[in-house]
Amino acid sequence: MTVRSKLFYPLLALEGAGCAALAVWYSGRPAAGWLPALLAFPLEPLGAGLRALSLRGGAANSAAWALYFAVCLLPLGGALAQRRRGRWGLESWLLVLLSALLFPLIYGMVNPGLLGRWFPFPVDSAWAGAVCGSAVWCCLIAWALLRLVRVLPACSTAALQQGLQLALAGLDVLLVAQVCGIDLAALLGRLAQLAQGNTALSARQLAPTQIFLWLHFLAEALPCVFVLAATRQAHALLDAAHTDRYSEATLAAAGRLARLCGRLVTAALLTWLAFSLAQLAFAPVLYRLDSMLYLPLDGVILLLAALVWARWMAEGKALKDENEGFI
Repeated sequence: MTVRSKLFYPLLALEGAGCAALAVWYSGRPAAGWLPALLAFPLEPLGAGLRALSLRGGAANSAAWALYFAVCLLPLGGALAQRRRGRWGLESWLLVLLSALLFPLIYGMVNPGLLGRWFPFPVDSAWAGAVCGSAVWCCLIAWALLRLVRVLPACSTAALQQGLQLALAGLDVLLVAQVCGIDLAALLGRLAQLAQGNTALSARQLAPTQIFLWLHFLAEALPCVFVLAATRQAHALLDAAHTDRYSEATLAAAGRLARLCGRLVTAALLTWLAFSLAQLAFAPVLYRLDSMLYLPLDGVILLLAALVWARWMAEGKALKDENEGFI
């Protein structure tokens, strides 16, 4: 399914609903419960499975050791495969490093008591697993990005356009997760802290503060929504450019994207200004104040990129029309 599929935006809506449900589900649970488990995945369940298999003894223990070595050597095998194909690069060394990391980390997950001895102070086994899992994930992400950086220059223009489409789709997915998951969970946490820290106050007294917490959430969410609108217009521009980069439709799409980015930056700035002034005006009845400085650098950069692109498109079409006039 491509990003131009009619199912893409309904799937984004489903993602938003799922992230919101998870935010509500986890709002009543301490971060110390689910956050380490998320970071330690999949090392922690892998270690638990190998430990259960090893404790059975006999052939099961041998199978556990075989699986342990197979998983640890898997990145090294990928690095050697890249070398045989003549694709060895900096990212290949990261696969070697990952194999070297997996040997002690997975062994520590199988034997949590040994893992805790690595730290000079008492550490909960869950957080120790989270630290180890974070190192593995950082290594994997670095490998993927370095691989991408090395491969992109050799791609064709059509492949680069498709890659940009996919990157914009990935940005949409991250923005939806940011608003409906992370930001909503932060809002629910602030509301819970407000209620727990002001038990002597009535619901009527806390109502203005609760309203402004929701307004703060909306002020944080609106820039993400604006970027989603801009990326949708960017998809339309890329579709038009793929057909004919010098067509009137492409020029019109580039102009619409530039105008839209300008309006979105203005709207985001005015929204944050209105929220800041309203919070200052209602400060005497609020029991929580949030001071933040909003700099829409991402929107300004997107605006500049859209303006430059639209200018290049117009100049390129004018040059093409002039050359065709001489023929």
